[in-house]
Amino acid sequence: MRVSAEKNCLILQAISCMLFICVCLLLSVDSFSQERKNNRINVQQIELLRVKAGSGPDTIGIISPPEANPEGPMSFTVGADETIYILDQVNSRIQLFKKGKRIKTIPIPEKNFIDMDIAPQGTIVLLDNLVKKSVFLMDSNGTMMRTIPLEGKNIPNAAGVLHIHIIDDGELAGIWVSVGDKQLRSVRIASLNGIPDHNRLSVPGVLSHDGKRLLNAHISGDATVEVYVSQKEKFSLWDERSILLNAYVVEISGIWIDNQKRTYLSLSLEEASRTLSRIVLICNAQLQEIGRIHLPTQQLPHEIWRSLRISPEGHIYHMFIHRKDVVIKKYEPIYSK
Repeated sequence: MRVSAEKNCLILQAISCMLFICVCLLLSVDSFSQERKNNRINVQQIELLRVKAGSGPDTIGIISPPEANPEGPMSFTVGADETIYILDQVNSRIQLFKKGKRIKTIPIPEKNFIDMDIAPQGTIVLLDNLVKKSVFLMDSNGTMMRTIPLEGKNIPNAAGVLHIHIIDDGELAGIWVSVGDKQLRSVRIASLNGIPDHNRLSVPGVLSHDGKRLLNAHISGDATVEVYVSQKEKFSLWDERSILLNAYVVEISGIWIDNQKRTYLSLSLEEASRTLSRIVLICNAQLQEIGRIHLPTQQLPHEIWRSLRISPEGHIYHMFIHRKDVVIKKYEPIYSK
């Protein structure tokens, strides 16, 4: 009788163990399914522009020198009416397109610009951080208006300047540059009309479109990103969150916030299969992940310095090279209410 009781006890223990394992597996599968569900987001994709590479009037320059880095168009921006400005430094010009057609060509004085933006009244702001080490202001016809040296207060090394940011309203209105020499920060170098800012206000991180919030992010460990967003007009008060990715984080190339307080991060990831991918990670106002948008992986190694723009409305614009075409796609995330 004792042997039978011990046998029954062992059987019950085995059954309990199997049930426990099944429950854990179910919970794991449910958690994984929930994660995949959370990472899915409906997106409307629109191809705004596709133009051939070349030096003709309706093309964009691309070069593939045998002993230097291949280059594509270095930067672009999109106006409120979806006029597209492309920095075609290979052909020393800016190409303007609307509804897929070139509408204007603006000559530029050199091939060393890496970034551009458009200030109010159509002023074009160009960045050269290596040769002339300056920001150039031109009117919409290509007439040079002003040159502002980068190096000075709060910018000891021009090579550390990464991008141009235009804040067109409020107390912080002006021409800003982001600097990534040690920690990401932003420095105002001029007013909107190009008058140099001798005080050169410096703030940590990058400013939101309206200049009322600060944003920052950095990689923590192999697969974690720390995200920081300041409270509105209170730059000393920050909300922060750690976001665990399911892949090795290679690079953070941008952070934005839209009018609905959704935060967007541009990330390069290395998947378990060793393949590289580019995503836009989207977080809600509480900095919780609500979705990921996978961007096309550029097969050709041509450098594009600034390939992504995100509007205040949360529209994502991506420029990349596909075969021998320069393509700009627009992504409109669809959020469930």
